[in-house]
Amino acid sequence: FRSCVNKKTGKDYAVKVINKTKLTEKESELIHTEIAILSLVQHKNIVMLMETFETATAMYIVMELLRGGELYTNICGRAILTEEEAFRIIYPLTECLAYLHSMGIIHR
Repeated sequence: FRSCVNKKTGKDYAVKVINKTKLTEKESELIHTEIAILSLVQHKNIVMLMETFETATAMYIVMELLRGGELYTNICGRAILTEEEAFRIIYPLTECLAYLHSMGIIHR
């Protein structure tokens, strides 16, 4: 991921740059599926797709910029989480999964 800025608004976004020349047909299909799903979902705990751009050699997927790092990085190396910490992590995750399942989408 890289960051980018909307020149008109000054707002920061994240952009996923994908080299199309190195993709297999299956990988390309999975990326198009990911884009289709992100364009459908609207949930406070799911990253928002803003725009996609494509050239002959690259795909650019522009999403809202989320700060705070990866969940794995934040909990890695910790032997124990308190019940409250676990709740703050698990509740939004289960809420998202329930939302996705209600739309017929399964997250693996």
